[in-house]
Amino acid sequence: MTRDIFILTRKPDLRKKWTDTIVEYIREHYGNPPGGVDAIVDPNTRGYVFGVTIATKLRLPYIPIQEAGEIQADPDDVIRAIYTNRKNEVIVLILIILLL
Repeated sequence: MTRDIFILTRKPDLRKKWTDTIVEYIREHYGNPPGGVDAIVDPNTRGYVFGVTIATKLRLPYIPIQEAGEIQADPDDVIRAIYTNRKNEVIVLILIILLL
């Protein structure tokens, strides 16, 4: 069963508690700064709201992953991955590498 956590965007106090709990968990298990953690990677299209906040609090890069066709990017800046989801649908994901 999946749950839509997007409701947290309408509840600032709950959203803060939720993101603080995740950051605390990562720090407890991986250190502060998190050792061995290079970035927060987010394959959830709605999760960007939370992933960016968590990455910022941990002072880590944030890397979004989107389904192919949703974002236009230079082919040299993209890593593609193909998988089958639980509904047996073939999904092509793209990971955009942003070099600043």
